[in-house]
Amino acid sequence: MKIKGDNIRKFIHRKANLKDELEILKWVQSEDYDAQLEKIVSDELEEAYSVDELESEDLSHISKKIIASDKPVKHSPFTRTRVFYKYAATILLFCLIGIIVKEYAFEVELSEETSSNQIEKTNVKGRKSTIHLSDGSTIYLNAESSITYPQRFSDSLRIVELKGEAFFEVSHDKSKPFIVRTGSINVRVLGTSFNVRAFEEMDNTVVSLSSGKVELEGHRGNPDTNESVFLLPGQSINYNNKNNAFGEVSTFDPVLEFGWKDGILAFDNASVSEVVETLERWYNVDIQLQNYPGTDWQYKARHDNESLELVLKSIAYNESIDFDIEGKKVTIRFR
Repeated sequence: MKIKGDNIRKFIHRKANLKDELEILKWVQSEDYDAQLEKIVSDELEEAYSVDELESEDLSHISKKIIASDKPVKHSPFTRTRVFYKYAATILLFCLIGIIVKEYAFEVELSEETSSNQIEKTNVKGRKSTIHLSDGSTIYLNAESSITYPQRFSDSLRIVELKGEAFFEVSHDKSKPFIVRTGSINVRVLGTSFNVRAFEEMDNTVVSLSSGKVELEGHRGNPDTNESVFLLPGQSINYNNKNNAFGEVSTFDPVLEFGWKDGILAFDNASVSEVVETLERWYNVDIQLQNYPGTDWQYKARHDNESLELVLKSIAYNESIDFDIEGKKVTIRFR
């Protein structure tokens, strides 16, 4: 695995994007890390200083010293040559690479891979919950959804993993990007509020931004090729999980996208399957269809904290159906 020196510099100065950060974390744990870091240091020294001042074998010796050390190089009081001061800054810079990158990777591993420090919250059908994170952020978790996050975030990143749907109110922290990982995309923010819908049975992952700014990164058919999209408040975008492609950026109705967190069940030209799946998730019931003619609905309605019976009565008023509710089992009969 190869890495560019420019990407390392961006990483050290916290200017790297999510793609570059993840690549560096993979690189530092690869077998090529030591050899490539030595070559990068040698190339930097050769570019900065002439061969007359520093022989190539000296460059190699210096590079190996840097790779072997996890501490900044100390200045020797008896070494005051012009050459030393020319390459001292470069040595110190690349000494920091091993330290910063390894600590960075260690912090991410702590927040992602240490199961004892991970918290997973899961909502079954019919249940919603509010979660307060250690950084002051708040997550509204929808029914049939789960969120995984560390007890305490690292000093560099705030990473959570989502299955299903959640609305995020992220506490602003410029030094700690907040990243939501779904099965298909990463959503990166500093401080903002947004909704992510990423149910496993859905073909699309949908991100809708309420305030602030977000960056989305998804693979474009190839795990090694990423595409980034930025959203502004009031904008939404779909990511096709099968084709690995972003759709067009569009506007949205906030009630339709995240009214669910306030108990609002809203439909806009919803099909039969969409209505059934939503009601099953919302009320924790199993719905069976009888005599379904195959013609679809374009159901449009808003229900504020209403019971399942009232919602079904509203549907029956607009569509040709009857229904029965027996505990957790619901039967819808088409007339």
